[in-house]
Amino acid sequence: AHAAPADAPQRCDVGGHKNLPGLDAAQEFVQAEQHPERQHRTQVAQHQQLWTLKDEKGLLLLESEGDACLPLWPHSSYAQDWVKDELASYVPQSITLEVFLERWAEGLEQDQIAVAVFPLPDAAGIVEEASELAETLADKLEQLEADPE
Repeated sequence: AHAAPADAPQRCDVGGHKNLPGLDAAQEFVQAEQHPERQHRTQVAQHQQLWTLKDEKGLLLLESEGDACLPLWPHSSYAQDWVKDELASYVPQSITLEVFLERWAEGLEQDQIAVAVFPLPDAAGIVEEASELAETLADKLEQLEADPE
């Protein structure tokens, strides 16, 4: 199994899970100029944190065209929006930006797990390689450090 190239946004769907929230929304939302994913990287770089969901069995993994993807959000409230129905046992889990850049991105790549960037309950998320997200976040962090305004 191989993940989609970072330059080819993919809809992230939930495979066989029928009652999971969102990710069946219109493709147009992904391409819209106001897509929150565009703001995701700035928020993550500013707050130095990413959020995902976990339960007693581990992290929530979604499916995109047969490949596993880890959903990531810039704030715990966006992750919390997913905690209902079949996902009621999940809780938001923070990942510091430093830890994501130093360990998680490489580990996800090795495990062939992509990332779903800022999926919303009623909209699709962008799926990309963890290394691509890490590179973009590192660049955004450098920009913010150089020009905090």
